[in-house]
Amino acid sequence: MGRNCQAQKYLADLAVKDRPILQYPPLSEIDRIKLVRALTIHEETDPRVPEILNQILLKTTNDNVFFYGMDALVHLLSNEHLREKRSEFIQIGLMVLKRAPHFKNRKVLDWISWTEAHIKSSPRQVIFGMDPIRSPMIHISLDGTICRHEFSGAFGTAISSHYVTRGKWYYEIEPLTNGLFQVGWVNDKFKPEPEEGIGVGDDKNSWGVDLKKTYKMAFK
Repeated sequence: MGRNCQAQKYLADLAVKDRPILQYPPLSEIDRIKLVRALTIHEETDPRVPEILNQILLKTTNDNVFFYGMDALVHLLSNEHLREKRSEFIQIGLMVLKRAPHFKNRKVLDWISWTEAHIKSSPRQVIFGMDPIRSPMIHISLDGTICRHEFSGAFGTAISSHYVTRGKWYYEIEPLTNGLFQVGWVNDKFKPEPEEGIGVGDDKNSWGVDLKKTYKMAFK
């Protein structure tokens, strides 16, 4: 068993069990869901993790726990290495969509459309979509058309997988949550700097519009 698999097994043991493991006390519900969410980020997730996640999402009445659980589910739905289990994850997702409207937390309500979009999304060859290599601090769906910011203080930027050199072009976006959105165009010299808050419209190689503050942006 590889070192990563051993770590996964130990962490899954910790998430599953209510009794103390070694010197550690039982996990609180919020700590357990954060641990489960961390496990779902890995390419090869411990097979017990989806069932743990399902039980937590089915029983919890805590808004923050449910929110982290929804995000963990999106990680599973986005994982190409777990594609054969996608139908199982979709069933969990359908249960989540039934429960989510009963929560009052704004983050949970915002995440309904995000979760639903991933349930409807299917792996396919991307003709136009987001480029994961050039899109720092951004999570991108399997079909390349849905993206969201990572949980961090940095300002992520999603960049298209294709570019144009002539003609007249437009594209459409559908914001799935509230928050800060800068949308626009960049040239091939544009380099986003998430830690510095540099995104589209913030440097001389891009032009953008701030959808929250509703003004045009162009570096001068």
